[in-house]
Amino acid sequence: MLFEVVQGESVSLVGASIRTSHADAARDIPAFWHKVTSEGLLSGVSSSEPETIYAVYTELEDEWRGAYTMLLAVSVPPGTPAPEGLVSLDVPARRVARTSVVEESPQSIVDAWEHIWHRWPRRDMRAYETDLEIHRRDKEGNCVAEILLGIKD
Repeated sequence: MLFEVVQGESVSLVGASIRTSHADAARDIPAFWHKVTSEGLLSGVSSSEPETIYAVYTELEDEWRGAYTMLLAVSVPPGTPAPEGLVSLDVPARRVARTSVVEESPQSIVDAWEHIWHRWPRRDMRAYETDLEIHRRDKEGNCVAEILLGIKD
């Protein structure tokens, strides 16, 4: 898995959130994705990037081992208020380690995170503030997730 360090852009997001943990993620995250997509929780938000969903991991405790807040969100113009039941988050521009994963199945994302947590040789660079997955289709129509890990300056 190849990573490149780049300057990430700021992004304003509106979405649904849950509080989960590393221990509960295998149960909570698929259920959360199902709820958000099946109930159309983001359908009333006008996105700056149609057909793109952000999975955001923030408010991390104990690096990646503890509790954290996860959002499933869409990008919006800065200052856009969140509709009732949703939350807004502004992610500042910062240095990130970036990689891409072709989503052959949900397991592809799980495997990428397992690599990041346990085998990525530069994991000591992580800032553990806000990490993003940007889910979209590439030019060939494949589902691709770009993973952006916030890193220390």
